[in-house]
Amino acid sequence: MIEQLELYLQTLGFKKCRVCVVENMVVIEILKYNFPAFLEKADDMVHEIKSMGYDRVVLDLEGYRTQKTED
Repeated sequence: MIEQLELYLQTLGFKKCRVCVVENMVVIEILKYNFPAFLEKADDMVHEIKSMGYDRVVLDLEGYRTQKTED
């Protein structure tokens, strides 16, 4: 399901993205410069992702990172 979500985001123009599912919540990482475009499409994306059976959709405000680090 994660791959399907990432492919969906890529079709919307977010080529560098990562999706993590925590319980029934989708956490999305995209490049920070894509935040404005993401917010413009947010209502449609939330509707589409929720139609896949998820309860919540959140944007990681740290943005897409090539390597996860422990804080």
